[in-house]
Amino acid sequence: MEPTSIRLTAPEISSLWTQYMFDTMSICFLKYALEHIRDQDILDIYKQSLEIAEGHVEHVTRFLKEENFPIPKGFTDEDVNIHAPRLFQDPFYALLYVHNVRTWINRLCRCGGNFDSF
Repeated sequence: MEPTSIRLTAPEISSLWTQYMFDTMSICFLKYALEHIRDQDILDIYKQSLEIAEGHVEHVTRFLKEENFPIPKGFTDEDVNIHAPRLFQDPFYALLYVHNVRTWINRLCRCGGNFDSF
């Protein structure tokens, strides 16, 4: 018996599309933040976050291409001026990161620990 390919459902495509938009927006913000953060510990966290977001975009792009679904435009370097004046001091970036991690953990708990839904 040959393996069958099951197409993604509309809610799954919607989730991938939303994740793509969120991650491309995050990439823009992270690149801006990396231009202004001076604290090395916070800088390291933001660099790792950028790598994770870029990895997500690659995975989502692959999933959508496999389904012959259009790739969203998303946010690009044209949408942010990373050389704009600094908006926040380093402690704010640390607090923002902690808040976002807490949000992601809450989301993970709601999906029953299934990392595939991210």
